[in-house]
Amino acid sequence: MISCARFAGGSLGEYCYFIGGGLCKQNHLFADAPMHEQCAEFASKTCPFVSGRKDEYSGRPVDETVIKVNKMASSVRPGKMFIFKTRTKKVRYVLVNENKFIRAGSWARITEI
Repeated sequence: MISCARFAGGSLGEYCYFIGGGLCKQNHLFADAPMHEQCAEFASKTCPFVSGRKDEYSGRPVDETVIKVNKMASSVRPGKMFIFKTRTKKVRYVLVNENKFIRAGSWARITEI
């Protein structure tokens, strides 16, 4: 199990939230950590990529001698994005093609952004 993240002194609690597209909805795999509901809602409105105001990631060059770059997901925004609610105790780290992902449990709720 992934240890609970801290937010203003509190743990994630019984449920945690992820943001992703259709493939995440299908396979329950995420590169980004789970978050609180309020954080997911905030990110869905303010992050240019998640909110849909920007359709792709930056094309700026990255110094790969300093940072390891894993191409685990598409750099193009999915047509639909969602906030997924799942039980925190069902979240696990998994290896897929030698890349570390986070696998969420069953969906308690899915909200389209």
